[in-house]
Amino acid sequence: MSASMSQADAEKELQSRPSYEQGSKDYLAMLAEMRGVFDELAPDLKWTQKEPAEVSSGICAPPFQKIEAAESGTFEAGYAQGSTPDAAWPEAKQKLIDIAAQYGFTVVNELRDAPQDRAITISNGQDGTVEFGDYGNTTLAVNGSCLLHENATSGNPSGG
Repeated sequence: MSASMSQADAEKELQSRPSYEQGSKDYLAMLAEMRGVFDELAPDLKWTQKEPAEVSSGICAPPFQKIEAAESGTFEAGYAQGSTPDAAWPEAKQKLIDIAAQYGFTVVNELRDAPQDRAITISNGQDGTVEFGDYGNTTLAVNGSCLLHENATSGNPSGG
């Protein structure tokens, strides 16, 4: 995505994506599936949140920052005290990657892979990422893509 993209091209790009509301549902469903992996393979991890939730939303990054009714959101599964057991990590990692791929997140970047100190980001090739880490505590989040709200209409700056 080029920051020098024209306003019209940026709007066209966003119109080709799912709505913010659909994206939010998908991100939360993906995080719930991923938490299920830990429930299965690391049952001693206890999550601080009952279920994944949207924790914030805001203006999109360039080239979408001037488009009304466009937002990107942050979604979290909470965190769990402790790390994924080392013996369970290879299977857990593959399952996380497979689940992410079902939602269009396929670009895997393994930042760290040491015992009880792992970090992975998985991008959707646009501007969204899934982030997993387990140094001390296990964390799982999605920084969502820039998406238009369902009530946004082309040429209507009020978004409705």
